[in-house]
Amino acid sequence: MVGRKRKIKAFHGGHGAELHGVKEGPTFHSQYPFLTFNQMVEYIRAHNGPRMTQLNYARTLIVPRAPEDVYRAIADIAAWWTINVEGSAEKVGDAFIIQFNDPVTGRLIHRTAQRVIEAVPGRRLAWTVTECHMPWLEDKEEWKGTTMVFEIAPVVEGSRIEFVHIGLTAEVECFEQCERGWAYFLIESLQELISTGEGRPDTSGRNHMDTIGHVHTKNT
Repeated sequence: MVGRKRKIKAFHGGHGAELHGVKEGPTFHSQYPFLTFNQMVEYIRAHNGPRMTQLNYARTLIVPRAPEDVYRAIADIAAWWTINVEGSAEKVGDAFIIQFNDPVTGRLIHRTAQRVIEAVPGRRLAWTVTECHMPWLEDKEEWKGTTMVFEIAPVVEGSRIEFVHIGLTAEVECFEQCERGWAYFLIESLQELISTGEGRPDTSGRNHMDTIGHVHTKNT
């Protein structure tokens, strides 16, 4: 497990803001008036500048489907992440809750509430974590305030997905386990869902921890 140093919290971003005098729409500020300048710069760099792969977990996928199909697949949380989901992730303002339990003990491992902050069909989908309970970590709210961004672009093969989890860095306690978890859900499940029509979300009979390894709760 990577040693715990300090936690880098992410922020809530919005579509339409750009740096260096390029368009900064009023919708951005009306929806996210609490952003500081440095937070806005980090968001813009993640979208329009050099990818911050050394700071935030990031992964690129190439899939044989059109961007509009890819967008719909990503928004269908139950088809690739977990069937234990309440709510929706299709448009800005939508909210959903996901939950993972240990397949052996049945104890809660992960429960987060998330809100969609960007939704541009065929191009981008992003949500931020508003509530978090991960009892196997010292900080049970470690994901709170982090943001997951899916950038979609057409390529010759179909579509390219650029995924970044802003705030999930090598400095946070869950990084190694969460990195393995994202690799499973992005490659083994989401990519398969888009490519073949069948993902591998967690279900009552299948749990990703059986593949990537189990965790043990430290707190209740």
